[in-house]
Amino acid sequence: MEEGSEIKVTQDNKQEYCQLYADYLLNKHISKQFTAFKKGFYKVVSGKMIELLDPENLKTIIYGNDVIDFK
Repeated sequence: MEEGSEIKVTQDNKQEYCQLYADYLLNKHISKQFTAFKKGFYKVVSGKMIELLDPENLKTIIYGNDVIDFK
């Protein structure tokens, strides 16, 4: 909503304000960065491979290993 900054937050609309603000922070604000991440991610992990990954393996693919052994 373009004129959203002109609307005062009241008891009646505070829930809507919180929902819209959360949507902005979690979706709209980062959509360009997330689209780039998703494009790159699907170049590395695609198709059936993603179905085989559990959350821990997926985390390792995204973040890498926490511990590096230089030996």
